[in-house]
Amino acid sequence: MDLLKTIGIIYVLSVHYYVPKIFHYPIGSFLLSLFFFISGYFFKSIDGFRLKLIYCAQKTKELMWPYFLYQISFTIICYFLQVCLSINLTTTYWDLDLLQYPMVLLLKPLFGGNSIVFVTSWFITDLWLILIFMQFIYNNKSNDKKIDFVYFVCFLLITLVNIKWSYTSPRPTTPQNTFNYLQHSLFKRIFIRTSFSLLFLFCGIIYRAHIEKYQKLLFTGINFCLAFIIICQLDYYHNNNIYFHHFNAEFSSAPIWLPILTSIIGIYMFMFLAKCVSKHIDDNDILLKIGQYLPDDQIYLPFSPKKNWIPPLPSNATISDEIDNLIRQLLKIDWHERPKTYSEILEIPSICNVSEIPSTEEVGYATRVIDNISSLSLNELE
Repeated sequence: MDLLKTIGIIYVLSVHYYVPKIFHYPIGSFLLSLFFFISGYFFKSIDGFRLKLIYCAQKTKELMWPYFLYQISFTIICYFLQVCLSINLTTTYWDLDLLQYPMVLLLKPLFGGNSIVFVTSWFITDLWLILIFMQFIYNNKSNDKKIDFVYFVCFLLITLVNIKWSYTSPRPTTPQNTFNYLQHSLFKRIFIRTSFSLLFLFCGIIYRAHIEKYQKLLFTGINFCLAFIIICQLDYYHNNNIYFHHFNAEFSSAPIWLPILTSIIGIYMFMFLAKCVSKHIDDNDILLKIGQYLPDDQIYLPFSPKKNWIPPLPSNATISDEIDNLIRQLLKIDWHERPKTYSEILEIPSICNVSEIPSTEEVGYATRVIDNISSLSLNELE
């Protein structure tokens, strides 16, 4: 998934640098669906109302605090440049003063718009809303296929109806900017866009729970070729209507199933590429490092990815295979009721099965592992 995110990031940059149309239009629109899909893959439902509130507080801190901090900092800098130094600043997409209605610019994405200060910040607020929403409506600890199927059908039907609903909004008769966007009401934009995002976040949950185990059957050369042929044929028959703007719930006058189908095919093709590349690169390759460590708030992709939280072993220390296996077993323990110290774990033969007395370096190493696991947020635990 880290590699998949990296490929998505590279493709986003490529699209914005105007790659050839054949690459821009057929699968360009699925990129945000891809990132919501990855977020769904890492999503974990939490039991207990109190723990859910803690989760909401964590997500607010992780997503909304950087969002507002960036916007406020950017506005202060613009104010200094424009007012104090008399440097005229205009936006890239709108020929407007960057400081016109500053509070509107700061708050608009939170309520469904597209920020002039921080163009893609709508994604952060949408992800925040969806993650909190899912914590309170989704509950399937047993991974029952029937339950997930009911959820999926409901999300799918809501999305299809909303795509059809988006066609009813008018376009401005005299464009006031370079983009002739549909003029949705505030509620309509939020509801349509968020329902589409929610569908693909739930697809990530379904993939992890029910589909990933069949990946040897799914990810074959024949299936990839079929996916490529289908996406090309859709592009041939629907041309520019295959492209849509996710942030404004801007769906073209095409069949309502088209945005969903093209997004699913695009996600599949990128997953196929990620799996192929992953077989030929090392664990320390730069592509994996981009997906693992690139600061999420800087690229607008706050997915709470897995972190390499196991500390490196000192160069002058060694660790036995049994202790290494023990540490890996620690990851499978329910950390809501975890032992507090490494020595307490060693007293449980059924878990440890350690025949040798561990060295001081080994004890210190495992203790740091436990401390780091304890500091992880709930959604990062496996």
